[in-house]
Parts: sequence; structure tokens; C-alpha cells
Amino acid sequence: MLNLIKLINSTGELHHMSSQQLRQKWVETFGVRPHNAYSCDYMRKRLSEYENYRQEKEEDRHPKRRKYTPRPGIKRTRRYKGEDHVVAEVEDGFEYRGKLYESYSAVAQRITGHRISGLHFFGVPNEESLELDENVLLRHRERRHQRLKK
Repeated sequence: MLNLIKLINSTGELHHMSSQQLRQKWVETFGVRPHNAYSCDYMRKRLSEYENYRQEKEEDRHPKRRKYTPRPGIKRTRRYKGEDHVVAEVEDGFEYRGKLYESYSAVAQRITGHRISGLHFFGVPNEESLELDENVLLRHRERRHQRLKK
């Protein structure tokens, strides 16, 4: 929705530009002068399409990442190469062997020696799977309760 608003705003700005301003914008955007036969409508359309394409490409480079907020008091253990690794969630981040880290991924990288998803490494479920598990558990309990009634 935000992209649509940005596109409408940029198209609105383009709509109020003169032919000379559009030609200057074309040079700034594409690095070459537009052909003399290009109409103002054609340049507006191509410039707005390019802006939309550029915004989509930028979003693809930075996908939305799952943000995990530490909950003080929770400890997670992971066995890796025969050794148990315990991480405690504290207010300021994640504590591992007396050192404070900003994410599970930083701890996982320290343990494995390479970059890895810390949430996956430590088996931290995402919010959606927790809700799904609770729904499955409720349905299972209901079925069990109905069977016991019979």
C-alpha cells in the first residue's frame, strides 16, 4: 500500500512537470537524453514505471526479517558437536558463557564459526507456528474429550 502511495505521489509530481522538466528528469534517471519524438505522456509513464520497478527491487533486496525480542528468564539449550550450549535471554540481549550478544544469530555464529540463523539453530518457534500448535492442541483435546464421553 505504501508503494502505491509513493507511486501516486511521484506520478503526481511528474504530471505537473513541463516538457523541459520531464526531459531533465529523464536524463537524471536514465543517463541519456530522451528521443525528440517522446511525448510528455510517454515520458511520465516510463519514468513512473521505472520508479515503481526500482522500489520493488529495493524491497526484494531487504526482505522483512523476523524480529525476536528477548524475554528475560528464558534459557535455551542446543547440543552442537557433542557439547551443550546454553543461552539465557536477558533484558539487554542474549547471554552466552558470560558474554552479552545482541541476537541468537550472533551466538550461533560464535558457536559454529559461520553465519547461520540463530532462531533456527536454537529452535525458536515463530509466532505463527505457536498459534498453529495451540489450535492443533485445542482440537486434539476436544476430540479426546468427546471420545472419553462415549
